[in-house]
Amino acid sequence: MSTTVLQQRGMDAAFMVVLGTITLAGLDRTYDGPRYLVVGVIGLCIGAIVGVLTERLRASTSAAIGVVVYLLTCGPVVLPETTIAAVLPSAQTLAGITDGTVNGWRDMLTTQPPLPTVSGPLLVPPFLLGLAAGLAGVLVARLRLALAPLVPVLSLVALVILFGTELSKPPTLFACLFVALTLLWGTLRHHRRIGPTRTEGSALRRLATPTVLLVVASLSVAAFDSVVSPVSAEDRYVLRDHVLPPFDPSAYPSPLSGFRQYEKRLRDDVLFTVSGLPAGARLRLATMDSYDGVVWNVVNGNGGPADGSGVFDRVGSRIPTDSNGQSAHLQITIGAYSDIWMPTAGALRKVTFEGDRADGLTESFRYNTRTSIGVIPTGLGTGDSYSMDVVIPAEPSAQDLAGLSFGSVTLPDLTGVPDEVAAVASDWAGGGSVTSTHLQTIVDALKHGAFSDGDQQSGVASPPGHGANRIRGFLNAPELVGDAEQYSATLGLMARALGVPARVVLGAIPPAKDFDGKVTGAMVSAWVEVYFAGAGWVPFFPTPDVNSKPKKVTVKPDQNVEGQVLDPPVVQAQPPRPLPPPQAEEPNENVNCLLGWLCFNGLPKWAQWTIKYVAPPVLAITALLFAIVMAKAVRRRRRRRRGTPVARVCGAWQEFVDRLRDQGVRCSAYDTRLDIAARLGGTTAQRLAVLADAAVFGPGDPSMQYARDVWATLPRAVHEVNVGRSRWLRFLAAINPNSLRPDARTIAMLAAAARRRTTRRSPPRLAAQAASPQPRAGHHTLAPRQCAGAPACGCVKVCRAPRRHRPHGPSGAG
Repeated sequence: MSTTVLQQRGMDAAFMVVLGTITLAGLDRTYDGPRYLVVGVIGLCIGAIVGVLTERLRASTSAAIGVVVYLLTCGPVVLPETTIAAVLPSAQTLAGITDGTVNGWRDMLTTQPPLPTVSGPLLVPPFLLGLAAGLAGVLVARLRLALAPLVPVLSLVALVILFGTELSKPPTLFACLFVALTLLWGTLRHHRRIGPTRTEGSALRRLATPTVLLVVASLSVAAFDSVVSPVSAEDRYVLRDHVLPPFDPSAYPSPLSGFRQYEKRLRDDVLFTVSGLPAGARLRLATMDSYDGVVWNVVNGNGGPADGSGVFDRVGSRIPTDSNGQSAHLQITIGAYSDIWMPTAGALRKVTFEGDRADGLTESFRYNTRTSIGVIPTGLGTGDSYSMDVVIPAEPSAQDLAGLSFGSVTLPDLTGVPDEVAAVASDWAGGGSVTSTHLQTIVDALKHGAFSDGDQQSGVASPPGHGANRIRGFLNAPELVGDAEQYSATLGLMARALGVPARVVLGAIPPAKDFDGKVTGAMVSAWVEVYFAGAGWVPFFPTPDVNSKPKKVTVKPDQNVEGQVLDPPVVQAQPPRPLPPPQAEEPNENVNCLLGWLCFNGLPKWAQWTIKYVAPPVLAITALLFAIVMAKAVRRRRRRRRGTPVARVCGAWQEFVDRLRDQGVRCSAYDTRLDIAARLGGTTAQRLAVLADAAVFGPGDPSMQYARDVWATLPRAVHEVNVGRSRWLRFLAAINPNSLRPDARTIAMLAAAARRRTTRRSPPRLAAQAASPQPRAGHHTLAPRQCAGAPACGCVKVCRAPRRHRPHGPSGAG
């Protein structure tokens, strides 16, 4: 490659890097921090350098070289902590690159922006986009079309838009700069193609005209952007709006169904410790807004309402929130608590996991910004620790709520609600339009009940559960007896029956004074949140004080007590559902369904890693190489068995030339067969060239046996060429796809044949010559023709002038 061409490719690479950097800057609201842009720019530079070097070294497999460079450079750039000496990729590096290449795109769409830039797999897509765009831009720049390199640039723009957010809006300055550089690049390439002009002052005019146009275009774009309102988020099309969240809360039991275990089994156990919690603040575990006649539960996010409690998204280290209130920094360490619901407080701004399982917890963490609830699908366990920056909103007083109305929010419909709920709620509210005062009346009526956690010493049975039968028995009993599970579930149903938007919350209420940071099972409680316009979700606590014992305690046992104990709702009450195991979403859980006969979990770790990460790419590469070898075999079989004897002989020579192309031997379009054979130096290659020339240029038509003899000579000619070459070089030649693509000589012959077909019909022998290598420039046309004075051998060299020819001797060279 000449110095001028190298300079041109360097200029194309520089334009591609600058335009790619401007384009990748459109992901600024998708990622948290500029590290993604640094990674993407490094990928652009590497891809552009690879593109220039492959052309400089005349390499024909630029894509394969790009893949190798990607595997070697992605580790030091994106995953330096997994590499050996920060340079060489390790097995963990290759596993991370594979995970990021395959699953990184899905993680980008299922993680709520801004994405964390400290996570390696999430940084693989920007690096891959940059490397692919840089390499493709430089390779496409070889074409003479001025605007050809814009194809990879615009493809990169489309991908950035699709994988971005609906709030992404590139600044006007960057947009104008992108358009200006694009037009300038296209203009320079256009003048490069047409060559320099000789008119004096033309260079000044060529520079002044696009400059004026760019200034006018920039001013127009700036004016349009300041006058016209920006596109709304609803009008933007991004892929993350069409990707379903991966977490399905319906696969887990209701958080409220296991409430009784905190009161009984874990009453004195330390569930977790918390530091930095403001006095009077509460910890939240789960929010439930759906009831099916059995339990209050977290509604499934798939197909549920937009404000549903089950829509959990992957989030980054920073979580945007518009909540106002008291800021706090909490440190939580898990003790006896074992569940998927993550203890939080208020609205989460930032979360950082610590400890040995920090990476796994960060990867598994999901968050619902509407309910301020976090979830760890893999489960929390003893020793897990994390820190949070939260905002605890201020709660309005009863006087503030008196002047507010209930807000409008979409909640799932309730089913299986007992009729007694609506009847008792209407009776306690007093009828008419329901206000916050009526709701407070219902809360006070519930708080006048008795508290019992199932202790039989009270003489009144209080079974767990909050199904329809349990709620019916709870309301029909002579006295309201239950714990926070029954009271909160009943208040939530009553509020919803009166048309008030309400949901049930499970959490922990530490004491306001003398709290040492240890949250025990006795502190776990449940309450109801009601949505007010202008105030948001406001909590209500319907559970009586624990000292409000049932009145039946002091009454002697009689028939009424026995009848109450044997009441049907007591018999039909539901036992609490067991909590899900922490291994509910182990990644190897569904492997047996894929492998069937192979017990994947019983294999060693190295075997599992090999099957999961090494086998798929190895099988894919093997399949690709097998397809290349089979394509060559099919082509060789077609050349040997199809067509006339002359076509088969030409096919044998073309097969020999393709073997040379795969081995890296360059055959000029103007070399004759004897020139190629003489340069190789093999006697069998020269004999093959003579036989092919005799069949094409000699008198008469060869026979089928002649064609078979030529094909029999081909293996010996190839063997002479391979003498001295190692088995590795022969293997590389066998899988080299260079000969499968048409070269410039074949394209020129097809174009010439198409032009001749419009003027005259070529004889069969001339058509066969079209498949053979071309004669020397200045002495041969694409197909020879007979003219007066030709020698007796029938071989003739025809000049480009139609009336001139050069006969030569009986050697058959032509």
